[in-house]
Amino acid sequence: MQSCDSLSSQIETLLEVSRLSSGPPSVERKEVDLALLTREIVAPLAEPASEAGCLIEVRADHPVIGDWDLVRVRQIVTNLITNAAAHACCAPIEVSVEEFGDGAVLTVRDGGPGIAPADQARIFDRFVQLAPERLHHRGFGLGLWIVRQNAAALGGKVTVDSAPGAGATFRVELPRL
Repeated sequence: MQSCDSLSSQIETLLEVSRLSSGPPSVERKEVDLALLTREIVAPLAEPASEAGCLIEVRADHPVIGDWDLVRVRQIVTNLITNAAAHACCAPIEVSVEEFGDGAVLTVRDGGPGIAPADQARIFDRFVQLAPERLHHRGFGLGLWIVRQNAAALGGKVTVDSAPGAGATFRVELPRL
């Protein structure tokens, strides 16, 4: 069953890349609580991550409401958390959702090996994977590219703060619109 879920996820990722590559993505805005959505996404991931030695801590205690595309925001949150789990090296993963000016910020921090400054821009490119030999699973190197495309489609941006040996912190800022 797990291999079927994995295959289904990989097929969905490739279909999303095809959609995003064919032009600006369609955006269907509706009211979304980013804090609630984040907790819902983390819930089924927490137990498998814990079994793999990664505790996921979520700080999203207050509603953070905005006019966002639910599918795009779901992909952003899911891809950042699965990316962190792949690189966390059994270290805790911290996820937070907060209001930020006229918008919201989602932050995902892992305690993995970190990212060299020279690689920080290119990790958002298609098909880029750093140190794939250390990963427990092999993806396509598309998750962070999808995050960047979706954040931009929603008028937001994604950044990374990292250094070798210091983990990585991804921050997505989204305007409420």
